[in-house]
Amino acid sequence: MAKVPAAAQAWYLVAQIYEQKANAYKPFGDTTNPTVALKAKRNM
Repeated sequence: MAKVPAAAQAWYLVAQIYEQKANAYKPFGDTTNPTVALKAKRNM
């Protein structure tokens, strides 16, 4: 997505945060972050 190494690292870190939130999502209990997994995939 980014050709500048620092920008690529930033996008990676953002996607990593989204992935962590997605992994913590519980569909039958916590409804805070239902679309975070999609955001993580979109930023990869």
